[in-house]
Amino acid sequence: MAKASLFILLLCLIIVSSGCAGKQWRAAQQEDTIAGYAAFLEEHPHSWHADSARAKWLEKIAEKKARDAEEKAAAEKEYLNLLEQMKVAFNQWKQTGDESDYRALLDIGEKLATIRAGYDSALFSTDKISNLLGPPDEIEEQGDTKKLIWKLAPQDEGIPSEMSFSVTVKW
Repeated sequence: MAKASLFILLLCLIIVSSGCAGKQWRAAQQEDTIAGYAAFLEEHPHSWHADSARAKWLEKIAEKKARDAEEKAAAEKEYLNLLEQMKVAFNQWKQTGDESDYRALLDIGEKLATIRAGYDSALFSTDKISNLLGPPDEIEEQGDTKKLIWKLAPQDEGIPSEMSFSVTVKW
């Protein structure tokens, strides 16, 4: 009789835990995220749904990697386009010394910095910028960064004072 009671108790526990796993499996499916499937697998690594959860978890990871790669490729394309725009704006500013040309150059620099902050890439290296804009007038080194500085001296009475444009890069 004791064995029968123990068997019934174990059977009830299995049924209850299966129902709990089933409910959490449905919740993971509804959430349909890497974190949702990972949480399910952490709590129910040997459930009937574990193989499906692992497959969905790996599928979601592969999808995220593909999305990240597409986003990085698009950002690098935009970055290269902005580098070309920077070259044009820089040459325009060097020719005119006009403050509006300087502001346009700074705007492009801010866009480049925003893209660069999100990705670890060799696109924004000291050599790349020097090749694009020509050798800088000054280089300031501080630890693992270099500040490249291009100066524009007043060429006529219309330019109020010396203006400079700088780019800071890690190397």
